[in-house]
Amino acid sequence: MPDKGSQRADLGAKWLAIFVRLHVIPHKIHFVWSGKRFPLPFALAIRSARRFHPEWDIQLHIGTRPESRWWDDVSGLGTLREMDPVALLESVPEIGARLVDLHRAVPGAYPAGRSNLERLAILHAEGGWYLDCDTLCLAPLDTVATEGEVVGEEWVWRHDQERVTSGFNPIMIPSISAFSVSWALARAGLPATSRLESALRSVWGRLELNNAVLACPPGGAWIRQLLTLALTQDPAIRFSLGPGLVNLGWFEPGDAPRPRRMGPEVFYQFPPSQTSRYFQAGSVLPENAAVLHWCSSNHRKMVGTITPEIVRKRAEHGPWYQAAAKLLPD
Repeated sequence: MPDKGSQRADLGAKWLAIFVRLHVIPHKIHFVWSGKRFPLPFALAIRSARRFHPEWDIQLHIGTRPESRWWDDVSGLGTLREMDPVALLESVPEIGARLVDLHRAVPGAYPAGRSNLERLAILHAEGGWYLDCDTLCLAPLDTVATEGEVVGEEWVWRHDQERVTSGFNPIMIPSISAFSVSWALARAGLPATSRLESALRSVWGRLELNNAVLACPPGGAWIRQLLTLALTQDPAIRFSLGPGLVNLGWFEPGDAPRPRRMGPEVFYQFPPSQTSRYFQAGSVLPENAAVLHWCSSNHRKMVGTITPEIVRKRAEHGPWYQAAAKLLPD
């Protein structure tokens, strides 16, 4: 029979394994994609993840397999997993069938709504980091956090959710005016750190959460709460299963500990309305920026036009080009 010392050691090892599973974020990065188009900027997201995490497990979850030279270029940098959304959502204990119904109810014109549910189900099952394909890693993610659940915050127009759900209200006029001036000055190159921009932002903005970068251990309780809250949302309302959901989860965490909020300098350095700054000469990122999220929906016309030659030519024209130039294939 094993002695008491070895029994205590075995028990200690078991408790340590449980602690690790419940608290530690696995060295794993998930990307989710469905669609035949896959331009170069999205491939660079995967390249950046591999560059800063050479030994990590990168999972490429795909619905429709892309037909793109850039997909072919990066698909070997991770593990390909053909995604079955129904099986994925059904696997969520107790609420899986309802999540499948919700997924089916998302309008066809809103594919991001389905992706929002899929990323949460993947994270809940496996843990790790989720990154949108319109991101670039700038540093190892374990310098940001190694345990618990993580979400990032960004500056948004303070009445955005009200506008989406209820429409325009005259009380919004002062913030709309400040927002418009701030947007125009950002396009003109006014530094994001200027006093004028800070003053305008105090009028038009507030800090809210975004779901382009998320992390948790397997079975994350807050991620589970988001999936539960998703069942209360109208899938036809834009952002209701994305940023709206993570913000709802902050105020209604249930029994789950709230995640760690990372300031906008870490993931979302510029407001979503000012992502043009990522492509402007003179824009500078904070020293502790770990990921940049350039919000591809703001740059639809540009995305498909970017080539390696353009990236190299503009290598000093903004933070995105600077980071992207270091990731180009030989």
